[in-house]
Amino acid sequence: SVNVTEETTVGKALHELMDRIKAAVEFVTKSAGEGTSLYEVEQGVLGQVLGIGHKLLETAIQLQGNGDLGATCTTSDNRVLRRSQELHTRELRTIFGQHEISQYVYREYENRKIELRPIDARLGLSPRVCSQLLEEFTQMFCVENAFGQAARNFQTVFRQSISVDTLEAVSRKMGDMAKEYSDQLPVPPREAEGEILVTTLDGKGVP
Repeated sequence: SVNVTEETTVGKALHELMDRIKAAVEFVTKSAGEGTSLYEVEQGVLGQVLGIGHKLLETAIQLQGNGDLGATCTTSDNRVLRRSQELHTRELRTIFGQHEISQYVYREYENRKIELRPIDARLGLSPRVCSQLLEEFTQMFCVENAFGQAARNFQTVFRQSISVDTLEAVSRKMGDMAKEYSDQLPVPPREAEGEILVTTLDGKGVP
């Protein structure tokens, strides 16, 4: 069942989303009446859609609650973790923009390493600021372009700036994950192996 807090959160979200949708329809109607070019209309609609997406994700995060599992919780190896006295806030960046998640965290003792962030665990979030989809999309921009150009292209599409340092960090992390995945693959039988293909990283033919 939906509690009062959830009803309030959903109700507020619906009200704001309806206002945004109304504004989008009014923009399209006005554009048609003024003979605005399709290019400008597309740009405006994209901005509206990104704004709606941001509000929907904000609502999804708010509906997770504050991560309170009680004063203590027990791990799978029977260790008791204690709830923090205050909410901890972490940043989250998605393809729709910046978000914050405030939640209680759990550890054995105060000032020890945090072992459980309930909302992070429920949403499958990594400790990194960028969401998995954002990381995936940024790498699509980086495949064929230098990091600086990729950052400019990303900003053009998603209307938010991203630093070269962030793109480089995401790229390194994705590379580490690829290595971990490759290391887990079984070694093929010798007779099933194909011919060796040698290539260079820069594609310039220089070994």
